[in-house]
Amino acid sequence: FRIDGSGADFWNHPTSAGSEWPREKAPPPRLTPNQEAIADLLGCALRLLADEAGITPSALAGRRELERLASGEREGLDLLHGWRLKLAGAALLEVLEGKRAPRMTRGRLQLQQLEV
Repeated sequence: FRIDGSGADFWNHPTSAGSEWPREKAPPPRLTPNQEAIADLLGCALRLLADEAGITPSALAGRRELERLASGEREGLDLLHGWRLKLAGAALLEVLEGKRAPRMTRGRLQLQQLEV
């Protein structure tokens, strides 16, 4: 096809992909208040782990990934693979299992192993 400068040929030209606009992904389901609190707890633990490693928390995971973890997802999370798993993912899974938790010790918040 040719474009004459007006753009009319371009906009009227059928494409092999069809004429529909791409559909947006469905929005993620809303978290329950309890899941929101769990995501907040994971965010707190993530900040402590990132500080310990000397990196920014967002290099490990964003809020959306923590929400997915809080809602029970385990597949397709970067946090649960490779170096992120070693630095933070395994510890966050322990938080979810009740094996670790943030705790105040001498005026400092730390992620501590709990006796189960």
